[in-house]
Amino acid sequence: MRAENVARFPFPPHGRIPNFAGAEVAALRLLEIEPWKSATAIKVNPDSPQRPLRAEALRRGITVFVPTPRLRGGFKKFDPRRIPLDEIEKAA
Repeated sequence: MRAENVARFPFPPHGRIPNFAGAEVAALRLLEIEPWKSATAIKVNPDSPQRPLRAEALRRGITVFVPTPRLRGGFKKFDPRRIPLDEIEKAA
């Protein structure tokens, strides 16, 4: 990913779910295919490249569950009905 200049912070891209240029487009594309398109709730990892997916899902009214580190605290539930539109990016 670094050789192709698509890796984004955090570095290095290996040993984790890598952040990459195009994560925003990937999120939009994912939410246009089934079963994601008709989902009312999804589980999304807390990693950086999935931030656009979490934000777009919330904007579309989809409840988002995010696991806490090592599941010590279970899952955090993000209910889009309780998040003001101008706070979605921050919540994601």
